[in-house]
Amino acid sequence: MSVTNPGSTQATTPEMSRRVLLVSALATSLIGACASARRSPHPVVLFVCQYGTAKSAISRELFRRRVRQRRLAIETFSRGLTIEDHLTPELRQRLLADGINPTLEPAQVLEPRDWQRATVVVAFNPLPLEVPGEKVRDWTDLPSITDDYEKTRAILDRRLKALIDEVVRRA
Repeated sequence: MSVTNPGSTQATTPEMSRRVLLVSALATSLIGACASARRSPHPVVLFVCQYGTAKSAISRELFRRRVRQRRLAIETFSRGLTIEDHLTPELRQRLLADGINPTLEPAQVLEPRDWQRATVVVAFNPLPLEVPGEKVRDWTDLPSITDDYEKTRAILDRRLKALIDEVVRRA
């Protein structure tokens, strides 16, 4: 038996209806698969500082360098609570001398999807209360990288190494 839809010149059969349902179910399944594919299969580390241009961006670049050196599959990105350029000309020169370019990616404001995506969140400043505490590593005691580059860089290097080791153990 065939039924004609109002306003349509095509007949609909039970077989066609089953096919439409099957295609619809398949499309829904594919949409779900694409959404879950956006989640990384690797650990993801998020660095967050007040302005998104100094501690978090520098840490992101140093972390990436160390991850590449160890040939690890760990993703990282950085965010700021409020965006403002806090790189002084002197700090820029020191970073360039060290081969660090924290401006490779534009600074972005922290959003819920950022901490939801992250496996670990490194906080250089207090974070919104919604960020799950079990994800957070509190590095708010890190001294100013602008005021004492050598000292802060040495502390940061030790912490980044330990963080990579922690992430590898957990993975």
